[in-house]
Amino acid sequence: MHDVLQDALIKQHSGKPLESKIESAVHILKESHEVLKAYRSNPVRNISYIEGIAGIRFAMGEVATLLHCLGDQEVQVPQQLAFRVLQVTEEVCTDPIINTTNFIEGDVVGPALYLLKLLVRKYGFTFLKQVSEEYRWILPEGLHTANQVIILVVHVWMYV
Repeated sequence: MHDVLQDALIKQHSGKPLESKIESAVHILKESHEVLKAYRSNPVRNISYIEGIAGIRFAMGEVATLLHCLGDQEVQVPQQLAFRVLQVTEEVCTDPIINTTNFIEGDVVGPALYLLKLLVRKYGFTFLKQVSEEYRWILPEGLHTANQVIILVVHVWMYV
């Protein structure tokens, strides 16, 4: 169901300039973050929860595109807008309430994982390593120095 809602968001924003998509992503990330936090305290899957998942996934897609475009001289995104969306994304990706990173038990879920997988799928592991050096919050806590573990985890996650 969340895939259908995510597709609807993508269709709704298709054809719009990147700047407009990024502004929407900021708003959607903030709303979806609150929905997912509320779900953790009252785990009832309702339409708001499904919309929250779809919103996070849509917004993370736009964040991935923005991160890839930041090094591109041809694509111009206002610096203040880029900073704002990355700041909100960092808050979402580092929120321990909605991101679980228990590697020993294999319990790794949340928006941070989705962004990580999306970056690898769309742009490759080399890009992930490059962008995570500047934005360390992209990698789950504890993986900043363990390159072999990162390769293994990303490889496994790509096929989940």
